[in-house]
Amino acid sequence: MGCPATFNLPETPASQAAASWLRMLNQSDVKAMRSYIRNAMGPAPMNDLALDERLESYPKLHVRLGFLRPAGVQASAPYEITLVFRSVHQQPLVLVFAVEQKEPFRLLSAKARE
Repeated sequence: MGCPATFNLPETPASQAAASWLRMLNQSDVKAMRSYIRNAMGPAPMNDLALDERLESYPKLHVRLGFLRPAGVQASAPYEITLVFRSVHQQPLVLVFAVEQKEPFRLLSAKARE
């Protein structure tokens, strides 16, 4: 799946979207981010932010967290997965990914959870 994990992610639309999102974020490449947002994200994600506003948020997130490594799966269902990550600072970060419930299973949200 291309996700730099030391464990196996479940084979679900949500896990595939999460792995794709992680690759995009860790690249920290604005062209790749723009393409990902246009092609892999569902309508009106991230509180209806415009494309340029979304593009501004990802580099800031990457600078703050650095390279994210998956550390475990907290919960998994076909259309939603909760993953634990470690940042370069070794701080845990829990993200919940939700995808559309029909093909092409575009990412609807990636939200941090306390």
